[in-house]
Amino acid sequence: MKFILFFLWSLLMVFSLKTNGKVIQPNKLEVSEIKVFLTQEEKKYLSFKNKLRVGVNHSSFIPFDIIEEGYESTIYSGISSEILSIISDVLDVDVEFYFFNNRNEAITAVLRDEIDLITSSNAYELQYGLILSKIYFYDRPIIFRSAKVDEIKKVSVAYEYLDDEYLSELFPHLDFLFYPSREEAIAAAVFGETDAVINDLLSLNHSYNHRYIGDLKYQEVIEDISSKGFAFSFNSENIILRDIFNKVINEIDSNTLQLIVHRWNGGSIIPPTLQQLTYVKNNLLDKFIKKEVSVAVMLHQAPFSYLDEFDNPQGVLIELLNLFNIYSGVKIKLTIVKDLDEAFFLLKGGHVDLVAINESQPRREEFLVSDIIFHNPFVYITNKNVNLHDIETIIVTNNSVISDVIDLSKYKKTQADGYLKTLSKVVLDQKSAAIMPISIANFYINQYFFEHLEVNGSNYSLPNANVTFAAMKGNSNLIDFINGLLRVIPKGQVETISSMWRKYSVVTNNTWKDYKYTVYTLSVSISIILLLVTIYIIFARRAIKVERSLKNQNSEQLNFLQDIIDSIPHPVYYISENFKIEMSNEAFKSIFYYRNGRYYEVLKKLGYHQLSRLIKRHKTIIKFKKSDITDYTLYIDNKKYVIYHWLRPYSNINGYTSGVIGGWLDVSERAKLLEEIEDAKIEAESANSAKSLFLATMSHEIRTPMNVIIGALDLVINHNYSMDEKNKHLSMAYSSAKDLLSLIGDILDISKIEAGELIITPRNSNLKNTIDSIFNMFYGLAKQKNILLIKTYDNNINSSLMFDDLRLKQILLNILSNAVKFTDEGSINLKVISLGVIDNHQEIKIVIKDTGIGIEKEEIKKLFKSFSQASSSYNRGGTGLGLMISKKLCELMSGEMELNSQVDLGTIISMRFKFPIIDNEKFLNQDLNEESNEYINFLKKKILLVDDHPSNRIILAKQIERLGHEVLTASDGYDALTIIDKNIDIDIVITDCHMPKMDGYDLTKNIRSKYFNRKDLIILGLTANAQSNIKEKCILVGMDDCLFKPLDFDELDKKFRGFFLKKPNIVKENEKIINEEVLTYLINAGVDLKSVFDEFVQATLFDLDKLSTLNNLDEIMEIIHRIKSASSILGFKEITKTCLSIESRYSIENSDINTLNLFVDEIIIEMEKFLIKNITSGKD
Repeated sequence: MKFILFFLWSLLMVFSLKTNGKVIQPNKLEVSEIKVFLTQEEKKYLSFKNKLRVGVNHSSFIPFDIIEEGYESTIYSGISSEILSIISDVLDVDVEFYFFNNRNEAITAVLRDEIDLITSSNAYELQYGLILSKIYFYDRPIIFRSAKVDEIKKVSVAYEYLDDEYLSELFPHLDFLFYPSREEAIAAAVFGETDAVINDLLSLNHSYNHRYIGDLKYQEVIEDISSKGFAFSFNSENIILRDIFNKVINEIDSNTLQLIVHRWNGGSIIPPTLQQLTYVKNNLLDKFIKKEVSVAVMLHQAPFSYLDEFDNPQGVLIELLNLFNIYSGVKIKLTIVKDLDEAFFLLKGGHVDLVAINESQPRREEFLVSDIIFHNPFVYITNKNVNLHDIETIIVTNNSVISDVIDLSKYKKTQADGYLKTLSKVVLDQKSAAIMPISIANFYINQYFFEHLEVNGSNYSLPNANVTFAAMKGNSNLIDFINGLLRVIPKGQVETISSMWRKYSVVTNNTWKDYKYTVYTLSVSISIILLLVTIYIIFARRAIKVERSLKNQNSEQLNFLQDIIDSIPHPVYYISENFKIEMSNEAFKSIFYYRNGRYYEVLKKLGYHQLSRLIKRHKTIIKFKKSDITDYTLYIDNKKYVIYHWLRPYSNINGYTSGVIGGWLDVSERAKLLEEIEDAKIEAESANSAKSLFLATMSHEIRTPMNVIIGALDLVINHNYSMDEKNKHLSMAYSSAKDLLSLIGDILDISKIEAGELIITPRNSNLKNTIDSIFNMFYGLAKQKNILLIKTYDNNINSSLMFDDLRLKQILLNILSNAVKFTDEGSINLKVISLGVIDNHQEIKIVIKDTGIGIEKEEIKKLFKSFSQASSSYNRGGTGLGLMISKKLCELMSGEMELNSQVDLGTIISMRFKFPIIDNEKFLNQDLNEESNEYINFLKKKILLVDDHPSNRIILAKQIERLGHEVLTASDGYDALTIIDKNIDIDIVITDCHMPKMDGYDLTKNIRSKYFNRKDLIILGLTANAQSNIKEKCILVGMDDCLFKPLDFDELDKKFRGFFLKKPNIVKENEKIINEEVLTYLINAGVDLKSVFDEFVQATLFDLDKLSTLNNLDEIMEIIHRIKSASSILGFKEITKTCLSIESRYSIENSDINTLNLFVDEIIIEMEKFLIKNITSGKD
């Protein structure tokens, strides 16, 4: 349809082209020099062109194209005129203007090459084949509705602004009426032809502020449609001129464009620039995804928020929220509330997102608050001609923050519902004052109380009522979004809105009930005035008598005041603005030697520098008229005093600050006490920190071996493995359980908590076996993750080193666990390198390198703190203790740890140790001598086990029986005494320390008292409490030692051996492989040697066959230990020696197995001869 109309207009308007003889562009903007690089072709074009023919719509398009017809000339101004002036000056070409009746005539002229370009063009010109230059002003289509309607049905639009078909698709429920110009479209909405208008923000804003304030109300920004902004349009064949214009527009800086817009925006909102909108989109809207924000605004808080005569929300805050919508596109939903109580109720209930409040510290603690929007000073409002010193009552509105920021303790405080009622109460009470923000006070005083009230804040410095937005805690995204918008929107915009609404605020006219307090105020005021006049007449005659008596009273009051001040035991004084001490009490005078009206020793006792600082403080009080109360360190006669020093400005009846009232309390003792409390606090925190470290360490170290135990048992229970594989996994679980038990024994030592340290126990260990055991533990896990786990070991490292094998395993386990956890592809390299031998110490370097995700530099320092991990993006579980524990253990082992890492490349952890080298032969001989004497005289013992828990009794009894001893059991102390009475030959009593009826401690006391002649009776305590003082308690009551649950065979074996092992002198070995003396001793002791030897051979051969099939070193060492123990008891020294050698180096070779088999074969032959000889002789 538009194309048909365009064709008809083209025929009718061929001769409508006209130009005025003279066109004036007034008030050109002075800009800095703009340089543009033009090609030779472009320069040639301009020199040929010489003059630009510019088409302008004769109907003014304010504020872009403003045309005023003069008598001899036409004045052309506006935004487009300013931009065109800059371009013509830069290109140094003249401009000839052609004015047309409408835009279609201008388009026809461009197509006929009668003009070169059209100003103020947008997407409308594109429909007719024209091309546009770069946008010189960005446009946001916006809807303003009539203030008289609530529902929008008909909308007016200028026909050349937006495409009608696209508008109908976007708003199918609306009817659109198109008008020849934008001014006519705006007027249609104002005068009721339509309900709303769609227009560009700048021209609509200009018309609103100049003609239609209060007639139109902001509705919303249209996000889904673009007008292409404002540009120049050209014939599609005139690309060269379009490119020249683009080059110049590109060089016009944003400040110049903003200045131009500011000159023509109509004194209100300046539309956002493209850069501002892009910033909001990329930096704010990407993080804030809500499409609508609900805001509670007050009903009676003019000029910030109120309802106009059509019940439309108006005011500074409303305009600011509209600006938020313009800049971001986020819709603002307004909820009108009567007071802050209702607003806070809706906010806390989640019915609204934001509330505008006056900021205070309590509100900051309760809510999240935005940046400050407006600074609005608090002021006093009193009746006219009332002195603030006569005020007795302060009246504030409900929920006012004034009590949070001002000390009102010396006044009587009352509250009123809203600002209007607050001011009405002030009118009724001459000795009352209200405190409220100045803008609100000015509005209501000018509107209702101009003749009665005034702002009376002189000589009193009150804080600002800082207006902010508040949201619930947890809604930080919204506050960040609001703060971002406040920083993007120019400050001048906000100030313009504030000043505009202070000027134009008109509250809706309400019924007389809304002004009843004003009526009451006027009535009461008139009554009071009449009453005062009457009283004045009555009391005028008494005035002279009163005046006379007042002089006497003043003199008495001064004397009374001095007596009161002197009665105060603490120094009090008044110093004038000339820093002369005008008044003081006796306590002050006694310090500084007051005599004959002079203070003689102020300078002497305080010193020059200290006196100068005090004078400076007093100057500050007088200058800023603010009290100062603080703790202050004062030196008098070089003695330190901590004083509670107060200073308060004194103002006379005229409000003039003439001096300072001061005084102090000596709080030196309090300061000393506070220092002691702080020291005690630091000491307590240090102790608590040690306990925290203990708990953190315990949690981590227990979890690590438990993971191995649970995993191994899961494999045994839930997978169909062979018996050998199950035994392998069970052995791994058993080994880890023993490690766990050892860790718990260390961790539960309370003395370590108090000392804040871990204990390192070095012993002869094989480093290669330690490395292999940890490496094998992670080999399967790495294989499951398709990670290559590589080990490199330096064979130059001595096989016998003195170090804590358990702690080194801990360190390696923590580091390798992290490496496997955080490596998804690639490899993990474990290198053990010898750095040489220094002073019989092997220097070792252990390097673990992975190709995992790596760690950022700033995160590395955190990793060596308790419960610290890298950032959450790297977190894959764990307590964050591993590296902290490893580093601590490394330092305790006199080592050092270094960590280097790069994100996405991996991590390298290096450790350096110096381990003492052990003389293996000497160590071996020492162990051999100890082992070769074991159990020669250690025969079957009778043991009494006392425990109230049946399961504990059964398990421990089986363990003892397996060691070859007879076991009697009792469930408490009384049963134990009965059994001892009947079995006087009991060798050992093992008793639980904690039992009902009679516990282990009382049982021990009874045994030692009743059987005092049984010095050989061994009593062992049994407890699960591994604290060090428990063992001491056991020894004190008469026990020989203490056992800690859980127990294993080796521990029981070792404990019994310590009490009963007798070491006779061993006869030197003959050439035979067996020790006949030992064997003979066993036979004489009643041992069935043949049966025992047969079982030894059968078990040993079975174990030796099994050794060749095992790969797990822990399982191998368990078998070697078993063979060694049995051989030691039977006196098979060569087998014992070989087993000790294998254990000391923690490795086994095939040659070791062959050697053991040869020894067994030789022993079988020699034992057959020995048994035949001794058994036969025994029978004879």
